[in-house]
Amino acid sequence: MATDRNISLLSGVMAAVALTFAGYKVSIGVEASREAQAKALENLRIWKDAYEALKPVNAQWPQAFSLGAAAGSQDLVAIGQALRLGEAGLSFDLNQLKSDKIEAVTYEGVGVGLSRICVSGGASSGLGLGVTAPSMSDLVRGIEHLQRRDIEIKSIDVSASGGQPSAVLGGLCVLVRSGEDV
Repeated sequence: MATDRNISLLSGVMAAVALTFAGYKVSIGVEASREAQAKALENLRIWKDAYEALKPVNAQWPQAFSLGAAAGSQDLVAIGQALRLGEAGLSFDLNQLKSDKIEAVTYEGVGVGLSRICVSGGASSGLGLGVTAPSMSDLVRGIEHLQRRDIEIKSIDVSASGGQPSAVLGGLCVLVRSGEDV
């Protein structure tokens, strides 16, 4: 009987040790899962904060960039309207407007939903878009009005030959949205 008692006691101690060891392993696994979940939750919070910070930019997107013509289209009237030069007090000959280049705008190799449309026409040199204004001060104000996010100009050559203030906008490009939902 003492032997049976010793065997029972030894079996009980071994079962307790086994349960303790198994419980320790389970608690390590639960802790690792808890840490992984906490990290995932923190990553989600960071992503959500970044997403929320972009909401004002998304709201401004339609106002900052006009909707362009269909991909591959060279609708010069729509391009001329996207330039909004009339709003700036500048005049140009729409009949001489020509498209020099249309390309997708990318950031780090990823498209951002914009197209860059570069135009020229009406300039005696053929190297830019010729614009005029009623006076030199109107021309300067008009050029200042072109300082927008959707306009890129590489060079400006101002002159007043023949008493008519004019400028050649070299490398003039307009950025337009490539689609409705960008």
